[in-house]
Amino acid sequence: MYDIDITVAVDAVGQWRATGRHANVLDAIQREGWDFLMEMDPHFSIAFPGEDRGGIMVRVVETGDGTLTLTEAPDWDSAWNDNRLLRLLAEHPGADLRVLRAVLDAVATKLAEGERPYVAVLALADRLELEADELRKLGTFQGASARLRHLLDLRLSARIRQTPPTA
Repeated sequence: MYDIDITVAVDAVGQWRATGRHANVLDAIQREGWDFLMEMDPHFSIAFPGEDRGGIMVRVVETGDGTLTLTEAPDWDSAWNDNRLLRLLAEHPGADLRVLRAVLDAVATKLAEGERPYVAVLALADRLELEADELRKLGTFQGASARLRHLLDLRLSARIRQTPPTA
């Protein structure tokens, strides 16, 4: 396992890009192992702190100065991977209102297409920056189950006791 410090940016339409660097300088043996993995197949699964295993597949390109560029791995693309990424973006403490609205739009599109990005819906419901009414609309889409609507209502009801963060 290689620890990498990653910075993710999301644009206005929800496209993400990430760069990173190894958290620690690799010794000779680690560097040899890393180079071997990169030559064999530069696709990796990202595991975030507190997770047992990763789930977001990325392709990694390393430049001469050690900067790593991470992009979605289209060969590994799946609805599960997309939905997990949407959840991570919704939960990220640095996600501002613009990012949250992009995630909200992406989740609404997936629900309208019959997909089930339920964990992302519930993560958005915990974000006080978004209005409860716009979140409640997610329960009206084709992909929303009765259970999701129930859990969404519970999360939104719990928000009444919370106060939104101040800017």
